[in-house]
Amino acid sequence: MGLFLFVAAVKGKQPLEIAASIKIYLDQIGFKTEIKSAEKWREEIKNRSNFDVIDPLALTAIFNLKNNFSTISFDNCPFQETDACKQISNQLDTIVSLIEVYDSSTWYHRLFQNGSIIDKFCNNPEEFEGIEKAIKFKGNPSTLTRIFGINELEIEQYLFQFTSENREINLSRKISPSDDYSLESEWFFIDFWKKLGIEYPKSSPQFVLFHKIK
Repeated sequence: MGLFLFVAAVKGKQPLEIAASIKIYLDQIGFKTEIKSAEKWREEIKNRSNFDVIDPLALTAIFNLKNNFSTISFDNCPFQETDACKQISNQLDTIVSLIEVYDSSTWYHRLFQNGSIIDKFCNNPEEFEGIEKAIKFKGNPSTLTRIFGINELEIEQYLFQFTSENREINLSRKISPSDDYSLESEWFFIDFWKKLGIEYPKSSPQFVLFHKIK
């Protein structure tokens, strides 16, 4: 089985206020959520008996603000990440960039502003959405330029969609020689995020939310 990954970046907000926003949303839809600090989380890691590979913990990790973005990692969460990001964007009146990776082959980018989705992209729409819907997931470079203050022509190259005709000749291609990943990599979104000014988290989280059904 390939990689399944759900991560988001929230503009200009601190980890604790993001955690509080997520908790409010989950309380509303019937999930009990406990917020723990990084120190408490490290204690959990040391006690491996708390971890179950068959029934893993459902948690959301929130990382420190960097380059004006705090990042979120959703792990085994029993709720829709898209709905959570919409809530965060609405309640905190900000921008949220959500990345979803499915089975290593396909990744989505959804962009929320003040509770509304303003852009969406999929790198492999023919396989996951069908040819008819592919146009809806092209992504809009002018929207990304307006929101993130970046070069439109440059970011447009990262909105590359695989088709049955172009797949084979583009699998190993990098958009820029300075990129870390090729188009076929499940981690290509990290290079895309870099162009938006967002850094994928490499350190321990600041806060962790544990989720349970009430």
